[in-house]
Amino acid sequence: MRKYLAVARITFANVLVYRWEYLISQFRAILLLITLYFLWTQVFKTRIILFNFDREQIITYVFLATILRQFVIISATDQIAQELQSWGKFFSYLLKPIGYFSYWFTVDLVYKLTSLVSIILIIIIPTIFFQIPFVQPAGILTFLLFLLATFIAILIYFYMGILVSTTGFWTPQVWGLQFMMLLILEFSAGAYFPLDVLPATIQSVIKLTPFPYLLYYPISIFLGKLSYIESIRVILISTLWLFAVFSVTKFVWNKGLKAYEAWGG
Repeated sequence: MRKYLAVARITFANVLVYRWEYLISQFRAILLLITLYFLWTQVFKTRIILFNFDREQIITYVFLATILRQFVIISATDQIAQELQSWGKFFSYLLKPIGYFSYWFTVDLVYKLTSLVSIILIIIIPTIFFQIPFVQPAGILTFLLFLLATFIAILIYFYMGILVSTTGFWTPQVWGLQFMMLLILEFSAGAYFPLDVLPATIQSVIKLTPFPYLLYYPISIFLGKLSYIESIRVILISTLWLFAVFSVTKFVWNKGLKAYEAWGG
């Protein structure tokens, strides 16, 4: 445990070293949030209900999606591909008394917590200034189910990130795949709007993937869009997706280790 705390301290120090890049990423998130807030505010000036959402629900969805995005989709796992191509740097991890996945989960968690704290502090300002009303969870059980669904979402995306990065075992051209995955994932996860906005056919296809379980379904639980039975069903399905993504990641990872050749360092 002590060694992972040391990893966390070092990671936090590194985040502070590159604080300008970090602040720019936070500025992008808050700018997107403000844009979506004014967009939906204008839309609901002439409507009371749209896509089975009222104004308070859609505003809560947008704000909550922004917060969860910083905690679920913001990840350090994209750095793994770079290390696999860094002339033996990855090999040094294999000699250390620390689990590689555990190491990156610790680094990932520091990135997420730092992003989460900062985005919440940033959101407080427009919330107070514009006096934005938010929907509260129906009860403590709803909130606990929401937290559980969010935790599973974090794990799913963590292993997804590693899975994409494992292509670095075979090719240095990983950035394009990571970028494409992020675009598809944010759209399909409901990072910018609830999936209810999309045509029914597209919704049906997207809901066959693990992506909606990252943001859309946890937020739907929070908003009370799902009953307790439906919420538990969503959590069970997301757990199955976690097991599936983990299994595929471990399989590809082990294949990559057999193909890995350390040059230099």
